[in-house]
Amino acid sequence: MDTTLNEFVDAYFREKYPEATVQPFTKRDGYYMTRMGALRSSGALGGAGPFPVKYRWRETVGTLEALAEAGQADPYDGVMLDYTNPLTGGPTTETLGCRIQMLRPGEETQSHRHTSNTIYHVVRGSGTARIGKNKGGEENFGWGERDCFIVPSWQWHRLRNRSSAEPAILFSVSDRPLLQAIRLYREQN
Repeated sequence: MDTTLNEFVDAYFREKYPEATVQPFTKRDGYYMTRMGALRSSGALGGAGPFPVKYRWRETVGTLEALAEAGQADPYDGVMLDYTNPLTGGPTTETLGCRIQMLRPGEETQSHRHTSNTIYHVVRGSGTARIGKNKGGEENFGWGERDCFIVPSWQWHRLRNRSSAEPAILFSVSDRPLLQAIRLYREQN
């Protein structure tokens, strides 16, 4: 998603790691989790970065399940979590945001649209995405585990979990943080 913007502002380039094909490991396993995890000392982030981040799957699924059980779901996105940058509490990067969402068994979200472009990756389950320029005139797109699909900017969309017994889990990446930073993000229900 950043590629188009980088090309537009003529700031697209790539740098290889100079000494080898892979950057060497210099810290013991678990070193950054003690600095970046949920529990850390007040001076943990001192020193040179960048700091790698781990988002643990077991904790992610557990949180989604707990929120679903508590009935904390959005009518437009189901049970949704944002991945955040632990240094800032903001989006994953300055220009891209990552989310994970659960559609409970049989759940269908309400139709909405926003100015961000979103790429979905289906982690678990199967369902239907209804996407289109006109509310009520969306086309159906089926999806299943390991599929990817895109909801372009300002397209009406809603999602439905086809299973009446199992939840569906989708990971998504969008350019919402960039659009929010330049005050161009809009959403309509």
